Amino acid sequence: MPGPPENALYWGGQSEEYLSTFQRNQGQSNHCGAYAVGAALSLLRGGRTLDYRELAGSADRSTSLLWAALLGVPGLLFGPTRRLWPGGPITPRQQANLARWAARRRGFKVKAKVMRGTVDDLWRYLAQPGTVVLVTIGWDDDTRPRIAHPDDGKLKPFPPVGAIRILDRTVRYPFAAHVMALAAYDPSRTATAEGEEIATPWGFINSWRDGHEREKPGYGRLYWMPDADFRAAWEYSILIGSRYMVVIAA
Repeated sequence: MPGPPENALYWGGQSEEYLSTFQRNQGQSNHCGAYAVGAALSLLRGGRTLDYRELAGSADRSTSLLWAALLGVPGLLFGPTRRLWPGGPITPRQQANLARWAARRRGFKVKAKVMRGTVDDLWRYLAQPGTVVLVTIGWDDDTRPRIAHPDDGKLKPFPPVGAIRILDRTVRYPFAAHVMALAAYDPSRTATAEGEEIATPWGFINSWRDGHEREKPGYGRLYWMPDADFRAAWEYSILIGSRYMVVIAA
């Protein structure tokens, strides 16, 4: 039976410092999907970094709402959309669409496929040259996973589920979701939580910091998750299901 690699796997055999420099801060936006695509394409074209904010803006110009208005249900389901609505989430299928579209606009070609995967698939694609995997995870307020932050190496829970104001009412979303680029699997990595050392083997390029700014605390570090936390969040069923991954290959 396949299992976890005995030795550390870092994307392309690169260092953690190199991989961390492709992190860009999405701020309070819903741009995590676009920023993950931006990191993937930047890696695949030899480190020439895209403008992630511009990429997120381009996703707004081909939304599910627009295609539904033009073509009805077929446009909603099968149109070459890159976002649900302007400023809204980007589904795995739309992440793949955005990757292919953005690559063509910049003069190179990538293949992008969406699949429901296993952890064995993640390890396999992480070891495969010229391939980047994006993962979509989910949680609710009772199942918030933990992730180790670069600045202090401490495990902290993901943010609480957000809410929206409708007229005079505050309506909470049923769940939260986030997209990251898988960058490493390192069984030797640990982080601290309440004074305890916990293994955090899953390393991600995450859109919560500007990783290229050397003067900031935590420069050169990725975000790391414990195995159980990552698996539970990846298994969490959002509206489209669970265990979704986007495989982008040059």
